[in-house]
Amino acid sequence: MIEDDMSFMEPIFMERQLPFAEYLERSGYHSMTQEIINKYNDPINNKDHETKRSALEGMMNKYGKHFAASYRFPCKGGASISISVISGKMFYSRIDAPYEIMGVALNEGEDGGEPMPYQTDEQLMIYLAKVLAHSQEY
Repeated sequence: MIEDDMSFMEPIFMERQLPFAEYLERSGYHSMTQEIINKYNDPINNKDHETKRSALEGMMNKYGKHFAASYRFPCKGGASISISVISGKMFYSRIDAPYEIMGVALNEGEDGGEPMPYQTDEQLMIYLAKVLAHSQEY
């Protein structure tokens, strides 16, 4: 088993079981994992399919699957707030804190573009609730 393998997060991202799912624009495999899956399943465009397949399997076995979700919270004024959530061994996530959030500054003086690594389920829900409340003020 891969240390800190995040494959257990697959149903959460693939079946849109994240909190505040009604605001999800996209939820599923991270583009890195999706690319591996697409190449793995495309024998027509792969001249040496078996060799590539074994290389891709090795990469997946080494790093596991990675997931991504994008939220869009509409604001009263017509704008919206976008939030990204990712999970996977190559990101700042681990089994006990499986999310990394790319968010926005909700308070003056906060840095908005900095990732928030190692977030738990509870921390993700609290942050998204704050974003929702903030979006309804503006």
